[in-house]
Formats: sequence, structure tokens, C-alpha cells
Amino acid sequence: MSTQLISSIRVGIAGVGTVGTSVVNILRDKFSTFEQQFGVQIAISRVVVRNIDAVRNCDLTDVVVGAELMELSTAEDVDVVIELIGGVEESLALVRESLRNGKAVVTANKALLALHGDELFSLSKEKGVPLLFEAAVGGGIPIIKVMRESLAGNTIHCVAGIINGTCNYLLTRMANEGAKYQEVLADAQKLGYAEADPTFDVEGIDAAHKLALLTRLAFQQSIDFSKITHFGLADIITDDFSIVKKMGYVIKPMSIAKQSSKGIEIYVFPALVSQATLLSHVNDVTNVVQVFADRLSSINCVGPGAGGDATASAVVADLVEIVHAIHNDSLSSVYTPQLDERKQQAQMVDFEETEHAYYLRFQMEDKPGMMKQCASILERFDISIEVLNQNEPKDGENTVSVALITNNVRERILQQAFHEIKKLSGCCSENSSLIRVFQI
Repeated sequence: MSTQLISSIRVGIAGVGTVGTSVVNILRDKFSTFEQQFGVQIAISRVVVRNIDAVRNCDLTDVVVGAELMELSTAEDVDVVIELIGGVEESLALVRESLRNGKAVVTANKALLALHGDELFSLSKEKGVPLLFEAAVGGGIPIIKVMRESLAGNTIHCVAGIINGTCNYLLTRMANEGAKYQEVLADAQKLGYAEADPTFDVEGIDAAHKLALLTRLAFQQSIDFSKITHFGLADIITDDFSIVKKMGYVIKPMSIAKQSSKGIEIYVFPALVSQATLLSHVNDVTNVVQVFADRLSSINCVGPGAGGDATASAVVADLVEIVHAIHNDSLSSVYTPQLDERKQQAQMVDFEETEHAYYLRFQMEDKPGMMKQCASILERFDISIEVLNQNEPKDGENTVSVALITNNVRERILQQAFHEIKKLSGCCSENSSLIRVFQI
């Protein structure tokens, strides 16, 4: 795209839903400020929506409103395309063709980049136009820019955090109120924190998409999304929250990527987090990302992980970076470190070979020898008990809850021991828990 004769930057927006509406409102509010800062006008020239006649809470005066998505990729009056429609197939076609036609792209679409990042980042480099995605991870938290630029002098060895607000909200409610999973999920859907079909959130898929992007930035390697292990929340039992609290922990929806001697370990799961850490105090829909690096030890980025204004703020930040580059005739210089390099395929460690400490809880008959049998199985697999909590039977009941935390054990070995204990006569296998412990 030639920039020398451009006196204004013309923006085309695909999708004017919650986030798109906020983007339009922010730009309308900041037009004069941006013109003073950059010496160039930003104009919304086109938007594409599914329902042209729908009422929207934003001013689209003098904007071409259409329903043909691909027109943005070819329109002569669009310099920058903002993709906010979500999904994968349609957004892939739009972003691909926009880049091919020399248009810079801003997207909030983590699934798109997690699945097709190799192709799109390579195309971005080939055409010399940026593909920016600050809004794809952490909503309004500027974690992408921090990792792209601010940590350039560091070697990152781990990225971890709470990057799905829905899951954090659910676990916070369960911990604070003793409510059951299905109850708080229904409330979250009524409040708009969870979708009608919450699968992407509660099964860890959404967090895995985001983690793929953070891992790519952290280790500057291509990530095979299909190899990311993710676990959901449905198996978390309400009783566990009060038990782990006594042990000095809370349960949080953790996303973790770290470099080990075997390669890159990357997984999403609910985990015990020490009450002494910042992570344990990040509640409700708030997100946090921790980056562990050689020069800085660790840094923490905390903020709203979702919502129209928070996500739109990140979208506009990317747009401003592109506008500044265009104004200085240096569009191809926007810094995206090695994101296009397909040859650097990460060596991802099989989850069964990763090692963790584990919280295990069993509901057992209150009779002599049960704990001894349990300990004998653990000993046979060379698993030691670091913390033990055993409650007395409740009035009228003949079972007791036994909870323990193990030493670091290989996943494959722990699962074998866990299943053997559940098969013991007198162990209520349907009321047993296995939760990993977060540690670096």
C-alpha cells in the first residue's frame, strides 16, 4: 500500500456487535485527539454487519454500511481492516485476502490465529503489512505488546495465568458461596458472562487458543494447537474448595506454557494455587498473565479480560500503532518477532510425560486399613504424601473424606495410582477428585 499521498487513514470494520460498537464510539470520541497527535485523520469508511437494519448504539453517519464481508478486503477506500466477526472460516478468508491486497489488519480473533497463524503471519511478512492482535488475549491487558517489545532483552521460560474470565467467575463463586457448578454456570449465562453454549469457555478451549498465541510469542516458535492439552471445570466438586482452603490453596483456571528439558509444556487446567500468590487474589472475570524471564524474574499484567470497552481499547491501540507507522511511511517495520517463521515448529511435550504435584481426594468407608491400603498403592508407585487432611465422618455417615497433596509425579504414573486407589473396596470412586497444583 502506498502511503505517501494519504492524508487520512480509512478504516473498515467487520462486525459491529459489542466490541465493534465500542471501537466505533472510541474512535468517534478520539478523532480530533488522534489527528493532533499524528497529523493525519482517521476515518471509518466502511462497516460490514450481518443485519443492516439492526439498531446500534454508535454513530455510523457517513459510513458505508454493507453485508458483503469480502468487500473490505478489496475496497479502495479501506486502508486498515479490523476483524471482529469471530469464528474461523469467514474471518480467515477476510484476513487472508486483506493481507494479500496490502491492507494492514487488526483482529481480536484468538481461534483464527491459533489455528491459522502460520499462514497468516507468513503472509503478513511477505506483503509487508502488519497483522496485530492485542485484543485476542486478555481483553484490555496490553500483554501482547509487552511480550512483543518490552521483554525483547529477556529469555522467557514460562508464561502462566488466568485468561478466561468466565471460568474464573465460576470458580470464584463456587469458592465464596459453596455453590455447585451447574448453579453458578446458569447464573453466569443470565449475566452474560457465559454463552448459551459455554463449551469453548468451560472446557478450556478458549484459554487454549489464547495460550497458543502467548506461547508463540514467548518462545518464537510455531505451536500445533491440536497438541495443547486442556481440561474443563465440570468435574470440580464443591467440597474441594473448603478442603484446599485449609491447606493454603484456592482453585483457579490456569493456563501454563513453559520450557523444560524435554521441550515446551503447554496445558490448560483447573489448579491449586497458593494463597500467598497474586494469582489467588484475581477473582471474578478479571484476567492475569505472569511472564517469568531471566532478567526480570517475573512480571504480572492484571486487568479486565473481556467486555466491549476493554477489548475495544486493545483494538484501538493496535490501530493507533498502524496509523503511526503509515504516517511515518514505515508500515512494514511494525515489530512482530519471528511470528512468520514456519520452520521453527515447537517440540511439544506429551502431557502424560509432564510432572506435577497433585491434590487427590477420596471418599472412603470409615473402617480400619483403608488409609493404609491407599498409602501402600502410592508407595508402590514411588509417590509420597506432602500434605494430608482427613475429616471425621459426619453424623449418621460411615464415610470419611481423605485429601492429600503429592510430591512431583509424572502424569502417566499418577493416573495409574489414582485409578488403582479408586478401585479399592470401600472407596467411593464417583466422589473422588484429582486437581493439579500450579508451580513453576
